Amino acid sequence: MNPRYLNYCRVHGRTPDEQHAHDEVAWPGGRMTGFISWMSQQMRAFHAAHPEAFLGGKFHALFNHETWDRWLDATTTKLED
Repeated sequence: MNPRYLNYCRVHGRTPDEQHAHDEVAWPGGRMTGFISWMSQQMRAFHAAHPEAFLGGKFHALFNHETWDRWLDATTTKLED
């Protein structure tokens, strides 16, 4: 399972199966819409915190995926506490 999707599930307090079932109802016709929207919000927050992880600081030019994944893991873990 995609670790980024697992972070999305964790933040929402659901297992992947529970999140899948929830999103099918919440997003009929596009059950990944919630995940995609959430990822976009997280990416914007990451860009604000770490513009150096993007080529030329440009939002759509992420090049340091390792730093992004570490940040996302740390951020979603903090939200659980």
